Amino acid sequence: MKTIYLAGPDVFRENALEHFKTIKSLCTKHGFEGLSPFDNENFDGELFSKEHSKNIFLSNVQLIKKCDIVIANLIPFRGACVDDGTSWEIAYAYSLNKIIYGYTSNCSLKLEEITKMYFNLKDQPEFPNVEKFGNNCVNLMLQESIESRNGKILASFEDCLIELKEKYYGINKKYIDFSQHNVSENSYFIKFPWERTNNKKEKENLICPCCKSDDIKDISTYDSNGIIGPGCKTYKLSDVRSCNKCGVIFRPIKK
Repeated sequence: MKTIYLAGPDVFRENALEHFKTIKSLCTKHGFEGLSPFDNENFDGELFSKEHSKNIFLSNVQLIKKCDIVIANLIPFRGACVDDGTSWEIAYAYSLNKIIYGYTSNCSLKLEEITKMYFNLKDQPEFPNVEKFGNNCVNLMLQESIESRNGKILASFEDCLIELKEKYYGINKKYIDFSQHNVSENSYFIKFPWERTNNKKEKENLICPCCKSDDIKDISTYDSNGIIGPGCKTYKLSDVRSCNKCGVIFRPIKK
């Protein structure tokens, strides 16, 4: 399972732990493991001391090294710009060749427009100019860092997960007729087959290719030769399974 470091100023939320719990659940739903800045903290010294600061820094560095992907919350933070700690995390992820995505509800706006929304330029008259390169919604150094690492800036965290899910797992709704299988269109279909193994009783032992759950249901379609009683034969028209945990739909194959 691919791991995602959850960058952003969300650690400063009043309900920070609950917020991370929510977005980690979204990661699981889409077949990823979310890593928050709180996950690696192990400090029993004086709170808010220099040693505590260093511990947080080193812990976050290790989490970014460990992860496969960084998704950063690019919401304007206490002004018109991205949180400076988040900017550093994006830069560090760039230096490690990590895939980087960002999200902000302002993604369709230009940085000049965002600046006018969140900051009065008259308060800092010595810096009257706002960059206009590429009509970006963030500073060009962040935009180029993200795009050069195969990422994008999208409108929401879940938008990033959905795109990454298709990129990593080949998942796309258009590949299945949902009405045929009587499942919700909130489910996803994996284009590639997954491994089927047999246990001692010669029965299927399937694992979801996204979240690795074994809570799998059969949603295959069947037909028969029309005979009732002796001589009746049932034919499987499609071999499809659905994961009850994350909603992924997949076709297993026997290897």
